[in-house]
Amino acid sequence: MTRARWLEPGDRLIFDGADHEVSRLVIGRADRLNFQRVTIRPSLGGEPHDLLQVEGRLLAADPLKPEDLRGEEVTIGERDLSLRWEGEVRTEVSESQGEHRFGLGRCAYYEGDDGCVAVRVEEDDEGYAILGTPLDPSRLDLRFT
Repeated sequence: MTRARWLEPGDRLIFDGADHEVSRLVIGRADRLNFQRVTIRPSLGGEPHDLLQVEGRLLAADPLKPEDLRGEEVTIGERDLSLRWEGEVRTEVSESQGEHRFGLGRCAYYEGDDGCVAVRVEEDDEGYAILGTPLDPSRLDLRFT
């Protein structure tokens, strides 16, 4: 399991052997949990990648449809996840250009026996869901953050 301080826009890290910069955060703060979807962009160009940071743990992130995370028990591919809690969440979108947006919505948090987690966030006009899976520590180098 990869642990790190909370990443911020502009932080630099090595991911899959290439230099990346944190370009965007979607932060969720709830009474029981804090998390953030971290978008990193390769410094030399290329496709961005998303990570999920949950209470300091960094996980590989895959997008889901919000409707994939409904109910007490869900199956995503071969992964079984259980709903741990639902509640209100305060959101913040923070970008490396200094832009910030704040919101309020609902959140559902799921955990699997294999260390994966999933989060669903719904606000008035939009929603998203993300699956976080354990990240091989050799893929991430945080010495420069």
